[in-house]
Amino acid sequence: MCDFGAPSHPTPATVIRSTLALCATPDDTGGRPRSLPLRITRDGLPSVSERDVLFSFYDPTSTPATAAALPPYADRRGGHNVTVHGTGFQPLGAELVCLIGKVRH
Repeated sequence: MCDFGAPSHPTPATVIRSTLALCATPDDTGGRPRSLPLRITRDGLPSVSERDVLFSFYDPTSTPATAAALPPYADRRGGHNVTVHGTGFQPLGAELVCLIGKVRH
């Protein structure tokens, strides 16, 4: 079984091989985007791992909002990485882009 942070609502796991399983996500009734520990259980006993594995639920209708950029400056020649903090960032792949001024990056 797959436990998405709520042991009272496990979902079935499909074992592909000894090192790979597929889990169906449950409906998340938490009311907001959040990350929960994900564990595989067998006969009610949780899996053992060196660190928590987190799984994130997100709201696909939320609009991204930026709160901070670190560092807040860069050499004008470009090519520097900027860490953007905010809310509403989903794993959208190519749909999520950075705009600095009106320039798409």
